[in-house]
Amino acid sequence: LTIGDSKTVTSKLSKNASIKVTNQKNGKVSVSLFSGGKMLLQKTQALRSGHYMVLAGKSTGDSAWFIVLSKSN
Repeated sequence: LTIGDSKTVTSKLSKNASIKVTNQKNGKVSVSLFSGGKMLLQKTQALRSGHYMVLAGKSTGDSAWFIVLSKSN
């Protein structure tokens, strides 16, 4: 995803899951993850070039999921 300063982008990840990412002016990124229309988690953190934000969780059975966000130069 490419997100301008102070902009928000929503992207569909699967049939039931979507992610909403806001690039805040203060160097922070806010992420909300939705499944079936319900918010699963929300996280905000400073994100600098060369650093990552990782979101992860349990899925059905022995499965898990993860999302990694980084800031480009």
